[in-house]
Amino acid sequence: EDEQIPIFKDLGRTYKDSNFTASNGQVFAVNTTSGSVIVDASSDDLVNFGICDSHEKFNNNSCILNFGGGNTFELDTRNDYFMFYRDNNGSWRYVELDQDDAGAV
Repeated sequence: EDEQIPIFKDLGRTYKDSNFTASNGQVFAVNTTSGSVIVDASSDDLVNFGICDSHEKFNNNSCILNFGGGNTFELDTRNDYFMFYRDNNGSWRYVELDQDDAGAV
């Protein structure tokens, strides 16, 4: 059976500029202007969330996701935007959204 990416509709947006714990159904607009930000994504109850580079500074100060058990993921490219979700086996997957090609309608 094909893996289906969960629909990320009606996600709330929360602005962060310091270390925080990710929560389900939220897109976190992360500002790393003052320094790197660490996101705790290690909860077994966490199933989907998003991270975006709100001030286009990930290339200067990265955003580091901690999935627990020594499993980390570093966002270090300017204007990064990722949606993270668990697959049917409970493993983390992501979809990278290219904001550089985004536009207004």
